[in-house]
Amino acid sequence: MAAISMEGVPDIRVIVFRGVPVMSMTRLPPALARTREPAPGRGRRGIDIDTGLTNHAVLGGKPVPIHPDTNEAVIGRPIPQFARALEIAVRASDVRGSATSARRRRRRAPRSVILELNARPGLAIQVANRMGLVPRLQR
Repeated sequence: MAAISMEGVPDIRVIVFRGVPVMSMTRLPPALARTREPAPGRGRRGIDIDTGLTNHAVLGGKPVPIHPDTNEAVIGRPIPQFARALEIAVRASDVRGSATSARRRRRRAPRSVILELNARPGLAIQVANRMGLVPRLQR
């Protein structure tokens, strides 16, 4: 993921409901984010749960097809070990309870850590996927 992550580590966030992953995203940490307000300046990429490919990206609230610092495409990119990320999120939600958001950050190969679990995840994941959470939960 180095080609589409200028600075920082792009963590993976997964919303799990009743043991089923329903929505996922990863941050898109650009060097440009430091020059904007903290929340709107952060980029996010939605991840298709079925394929593990990025499906949409936003930066500063606007859709972006390429990373602003590397000029690499950010849509249609595979997320390394995405199936494992989903497995970790589901197992973590089993311990914590339903409607849990698990953030998985790859630190040093091959180890990953769970940074946090939230009973009420933020709305950014919906923006990153161009879809509200309710339709996914209803499915």
